[in-house]
Amino acid sequence: MNPLSGQNSKILHITNDETTAENVRQAGISGEAIAWQDALYEGPVINDLSLTKLSMIRAEYFSKLGWGNKEEIWQRFKKRNEKIMAFNEYDEVVLWFDHDLYDQLQLLQLISWFAAQNTGRLLISLICIDRYPGSRMFFGINTLNHEQLQNLYRKKTEITMSQMSVCQQGWMAFTSPNPDSLLKFFPQDMSSMPFLKNAIARLVQQFPAKSNGLSQSETLILHSLLSHITDPEEMYQFVQSKEPVPFMSRAMFYGYLQKLSNCNSPLIEKEHVELEEVIDAETETVCEVDTTHTLRFTLTQTARQVLYNWVDWIELNGINRWIGGVHIQEGNIWRYDKETRDLKKTYL
Repeated sequence: MNPLSGQNSKILHITNDETTAENVRQAGISGEAIAWQDALYEGPVINDLSLTKLSMIRAEYFSKLGWGNKEEIWQRFKKRNEKIMAFNEYDEVVLWFDHDLYDQLQLLQLISWFAAQNTGRLLISLICIDRYPGSRMFFGINTLNHEQLQNLYRKKTEITMSQMSVCQQGWMAFTSPNPDSLLKFFPQDMSSMPFLKNAIARLVQQFPAKSNGLSQSETLILHSLLSHITDPEEMYQFVQSKEPVPFMSRAMFYGYLQKLSNCNSPLIEKEHVELEEVIDAETETVCEVDTTHTLRFTLTQTARQVLYNWVDWIELNGINRWIGGVHIQEGNIWRYDKETRDLKKTYL
């Protein structure tokens, strides 16, 4: 009997991204596979909303970032949502996720959503890892080959009541309009979700810093330029390398670059360098011609002042940003204190 066949069971696999979903489809594992794909660490994630209404808000947010047409994004979310809303058509749902912030927030959403449903005899299973046995380096489930995915599938575990309870509490804390809920949630026992505590600890660092108003991601971007890295892709790789557990997508990274450069007092400046023809010395022929302009970034003088905590980023440019259920704006500015690892409400 093939343990991957599902034994005539109808199975829905929910993965962190489309690459993983496609790999699961091709690995000979029974069932349908969909990608959840939502960078929940940025933009509004408001509590007490239905999945449909929240997805509409997320679609609008991403369209404003320039990630695509609002209706097209909404249709992708709608198709995804319809699959899990039809859970009673399946015998089992299998969740495939990594240990980083991006994935852990998606797990909070999914597990807490299923916990609130009358799932009856539906089996909900979890595959969530931070390494693969025998591999020296682990870069995520989406990098595993078909045999490795099959081995993971054989070791999936049924989600427990403890995991459901932790995820429900975590989702309520994350989507609360008051970040005190996150701070109260943090000391809770999360041992049943072993990667969640580190993810929440990293999430709070996305709040503007008490010292200068920059998030940790924005600070790392500026530090890449301090290290004389000016190419966007190299900057992205630098930022990822400085994260204990990388989580940021390229799309979100470029969103940060846009934010830092298109404001009243920019911290970075764009410049376009036109590449010249490259001549092969031996054949005296042109072997490469780039007629496009290559994008580079440089630090402004204001950025250096902000990095040295002489000037406050929010005081210069204001702020209108969401982290989970917290709308950070004038009158409701919450900052991360690196010394105390706490969030504090300030007037500026």
